Amino acid sequence: MKIAFLCTFEPHTAGGILTLGRARGAKANGHTVKVVFHPFKTDRYAGKGNGSDAGVKSRPGDIPVIIVRSGFFSGGILRKLLCLPKFIMIDVPRVFLTLYRSEFTVIHKPLPLSFFYLVCLRLLRYRGKLCCVHSDWEGVGGYADMINPGHVLRKLFITFCEEMAPRLESVVWCASKALYTRFGLSGVVAAKRIYLSCGGEPFDTVPKNFESLSRTVIYSGSYKSHHTVDFLTSTALLACRESADIRFVFLGTGPYLTDLQERISGDVGTDRIECPGQVDHSRVVEYLGSAHFALLYLNDEYPETYAEMSRSSTKLFEYLCAGTIIVASDFGEARELLGSRDAAFLEANDPEKFAHRLAELHKKSATELGRVSRNAQELFRKRFSHEVQMKELVDFARKVT
Repeated sequence: MKIAFLCTFEPHTAGGILTLGRARGAKANGHTVKVVFHPFKTDRYAGKGNGSDAGVKSRPGDIPVIIVRSGFFSGGILRKLLCLPKFIMIDVPRVFLTLYRSEFTVIHKPLPLSFFYLVCLRLLRYRGKLCCVHSDWEGVGGYADMINPGHVLRKLFITFCEEMAPRLESVVWCASKALYTRFGLSGVVAAKRIYLSCGGEPFDTVPKNFESLSRTVIYSGSYKSHHTVDFLTSTALLACRESADIRFVFLGTGPYLTDLQERISGDVGTDRIECPGQVDHSRVVEYLGSAHFALLYLNDEYPETYAEMSRSSTKLFEYLCAGTIIVASDFGEARELLGSRDAAFLEANDPEKFAHRLAELHKKSATELGRVSRNAQELFRKRFSHEVQMKELVDFARKVT
C-alpha cells in the first residue's frame, strides 16, 4: 500500500520525529511511504544551531521526505499577502497531489486542522481515499481556551474545524481513551474509530547498570508552564538532599527553560542537576540510555489539564524503550497503559512525595530494578513500537474499506 504521512510541524520537532518514526514503522511492514512536512510556523524555541531540518539530519534514513514552507501561516498581513500566490499556485497543489497519489493518508495533527486541510480531506474522500487524523488534543473547550481565551470568534472557528475533521475521515486515530470517547459523543461511529497511543520508534541502548551507586533521573519534555518548572526544581533539590547518590538531567526547551536554569543555579545539590536544554535527538538517546529513572510529570493545573487528560505522552514511550523506571503523575491514562506493577504513580504532583519515592527506588536492589527495566522494554516491543502500531492501523483501515 502507498502511504503518505503529512505533518504540520517542522521535521526537528517532536511531531516531526514522531511522523518519521511512523513512516519507518509502515515501511518495515512492507508499505511504500512518503512524508510531507508542511509546517504552519517555525518553532520559536529551536536550539541555536539546530536548523529546521535537524530532525531529518539527526535521524537519517531511507524515507522520502518533502518539505514545503509557504510562510503563509506566520507573520503579519503584509507577509501573508506576499506569500499567498506561492501558497495557492505551488504549495497547495504540491501537497495535495502527493496525498492524492497515495492510497492511505496519515495526518499528524496535534492542533485543530485549518480550513485548507478540511478542504483536502473532503476532496480525498470524494476520490475514495482513506484518511486518518491522529488526534491528541481535546480541542473543544481545551485547545481553543488555551490559545485564544478572549477571542470568541477564533474559538468558534477552531471548534468548527475540530468538529468537522472527524466527519470527513475514513479512519479516526484516537491517541487516548478520552479522545476515543469524545469522538463517539461527537457522532463518529465506532467502526471509524481506533484507539492507539502515540507509540515510539525503537532505538538501541546498552543494558542499564543498576550496580552503580550513582543513579540518574531524567526528564525530557517542554517547559511551557511555570507549574512544570516549580515541580521539577523542587523535586530535584529535595531528592538531592535526601540521597547523596542521585543525579538529574533535564532535557527539552520552551519559554520557561531560562527560568528553570536560573532556579537551579546556586542551590544545594545543583552540581548534580544538569540542564542542557534542547539537544540533537541522537544525544537524547544517549541520555536516555544512561538514565535509570524517569519523571513523567503531567500537569493537572487549568488550562493545561485539558491537554494532559486527553493526550498520549510521547516521552512515556521513549522512557519505556530505554528501560528507565518511571515515576509518574497519576493523571490521564499512564496507569492504564503501564499498569501499577512496574511503575510508580503518585496521586498529587507533590515534589516531596516524588523525591521520597525516587529515594526509595534508589535503595532497591540492582536485581529488582533490572527486572523492572527489562519488563518496560518488553512492553514497548510488544505493544507500543511504531511497527506494531502501524500494522494494527493499516489492518483496521482495510476493514473499514
